[in-house]
Amino acid sequence: MTVKISGKTVMLPACTVIEGECNVDDITFEIDKYYNEVDFSTMTAYANIERSDGTTDKITLDRFCIDDVVYATWTIDSSATAIPGELQVQISFVNEEGTVVFITEKFSLQVQSSIDADYILELGAPKNLVTVTGNTKFDQTYTDVTPVERERILAEMGMEHAEG
Repeated sequence: MTVKISGKTVMLPACTVIEGECNVDDITFEIDKYYNEVDFSTMTAYANIERSDGTTDKITLDRFCIDDVVYATWTIDSSATAIPGELQVQISFVNEEGTVVFITEKFSLQVQSSIDADYILELGAPKNLVTVTGNTKFDQTYTDVTPVERERILAEMGMEHAEG
């Protein structure tokens, strides 16, 4: 996904990644080469992250320039998705002396727990039919399911003959 940085605002739509995912999602940030006469094409770009537990990290982004646009790509790895909850992010550009010359406003991603897929597999769905694709609408607590309830649920889903 490519998103524009306009002024200091990252124009990112609502975005969810899954807890523990590694190198699955890329976000490429697009910014004009010059901002207030500062040339971003010669600087190092970083994603400065703060996880929901308060821990922070600074991730170097892959940067390239085409004409008058600088692109900085963040391949989201497991260090960013280790903790479920809100992931606060700011993109910064740092000059050769190590001085931060530009930083965006904070934006956030949601790191969704993979508990739902685990629960569906526990109910008996075949592993090849279960794919984690995004977030659930509400956090839920799960209870143990009796064999009779399991059979009823599988039948409702049209999976009464499923093995697994």
